Amino acid sequence: MTPCVPDKSTRVGVNPATGSVPAAGFTGASLLLVADLVARHVLPTELPTGVVTGAVGAPYLLWLLATANRAGSGG
Repeated sequence: MTPCVPDKSTRVGVNPATGSVPAAGFTGASLLLVADLVARHVLPTELPTGVVTGAVGAPYLLWLLATANRAGSGG
């Protein structure tokens, strides 16, 4: 899930030339904080945070691959 954080922060409207690194850091920290809260408090059993981020990141990766190939920019 970590490689998609800079991409998501630029899609939100952050200028890549000036604020890319702080925005990616804030977005990644927020993502892990939410995943940790979900893993500990929302689910009926306590899970590792990596399981929650993987459950969110795997479908996003598949969607990203499918849309990149459809647009002709994929490998």
